[in-house]
Amino acid sequence: DEREGWIGLNLAGGEVLKITVKQNGKNTATDLTAISTTTEWTAEANFKALAESKGTNVLNETFIDNNLKYICGGKIKFNANYLRFDGTGSRTNKCVQFMIAGPGTLTVSAKSANSSATDRKIGASHGTTDLTVHTLTTEYSDYTWEISSANSGDIISIYSANSGINVKSIKWTPK
Repeated sequence: DEREGWIGLNLAGGEVLKITVKQNGKNTATDLTAISTTTEWTAEANFKALAESKGTNVLNETFIDNNLKYICGGKIKFNANYLRFDGTGSRTNKCVQFMIAGPGTLTVSAKSANSSATDRKIGASHGTTDLTVHTLTTEYSDYTWEISSANSGDIISIYSANSGINVKSIKWTPK
C-alpha cells in the first residue's frame, strides 16, 4: 500500500524540522528505468503474480510492475501461465514497454492464443520504428529482434500485430 509520513528533526532552540517521506505501493511506479543488465519477465515470476493481484479479466489501465509498463487499453490480461494480448495493439496502445540503456537483443516466447489460428502475429518496436513482425505458431517459440542502433532511454514496445497471442516470457539481453 502507498504510505506517507514524516520524520521530525529537533533543531537548536526547540524548533522541529519535518521531512515528509512517501512510500509508493505495489504497481504505483510512474517512470521506467533504463535496463543495462540481462532482464527477463516470465509467467512464473511476473504474470502469475499479476493474475493474482489484478485478476484474470481484460484490463483497461496503464501501470508499471517490475520496470515493465503495461498499456492495457482493454486488450491485456494475465493468467498464471502467460500474459495475453487479447487483440491487436500497437507500439503505443495495448502493449508492454520497457526502457533500454543501449543496444541488445529482445527475445519473446509466444504462441497463438487460438490452437487452430496460424495468422497471429507479434510485433515489436524500437522507439518509433516498427521491427520485423513474426507469425506465431500454435506452440511456444522464441522470437528475436537484434537492436543495434539503440541509445540510453529508448523505449522497446511489444504487442500483438494481429489478434490474440499468449506471451510466456520477455527477455532483454544488452550487448
